[in-house]
Amino acid sequence: GTAVGKGQLKIVRLKNLPGEERASPFSSIVAIETGEIAEDINSYVATSEQREGALGAGVAFFDNIEGGAVACSTGWRVELLPGAPDQVAQHLLRNVQAFLGLGLSSTDMRLRGETCEDIALRLLDGMEPEILESDARPTFFCQCSNERVYRTLALLPRDEIRQIIAQNEKIEARCEFCAKLYSMTAVDVANHLDEVDAAAAEERQKPTALKKSNDTR
Repeated sequence: GTAVGKGQLKIVRLKNLPGEERASPFSSIVAIETGEIAEDINSYVATSEQREGALGAGVAFFDNIEGGAVACSTGWRVELLPGAPDQVAQHLLRNVQAFLGLGLSSTDMRLRGETCEDIALRLLDGMEPEILESDARPTFFCQCSNERVYRTLALLPRDEIRQIIAQNEKIEARCEFCAKLYSMTAVDVANHLDEVDAAAAEERQKPTALKKSNDTR
């Protein structure tokens, strides 16, 4: 609510485009409507990606620890798959309404001793859910690398890159996702780009060589 305030919600995701071996970042921006994180993310998913569902999230803090240490944080999301029958949608809606009608957040339930599986079974009551993994430990992993930095530099005009190399002995780039700093010398950048340009030139020669071979036949 008031802690978030007004503004915009920017979502950055990695997606694989057809023919791409590596995912590329894509961003979407929507207005913050309520200031409640779960509600605004759910609104983004519904409006920007046209995916129907419901989402809840919360956090509880220890009252007796200075600095507000987190006691528990819990979140859930249920989503209708494309082509889901109306009766399934109505059943899920009743479950979500019943869940919210308890007057307890998922974080409250965890603090009372309920497990994440218990919460999922409440939301999917009567739908015969199958628990695939009950002890997953999510960890943050960023796909940034030196190779990605070089690939980004290679997209710049060569005149601009030469100017950067001439003005800087060391070139630095920071990942916008994990904030890791990459540092490389101007010589390293120049050598790498020379290799990229040589490989591109060699690739351009391949169709010409194939055509000559066909003409000989």
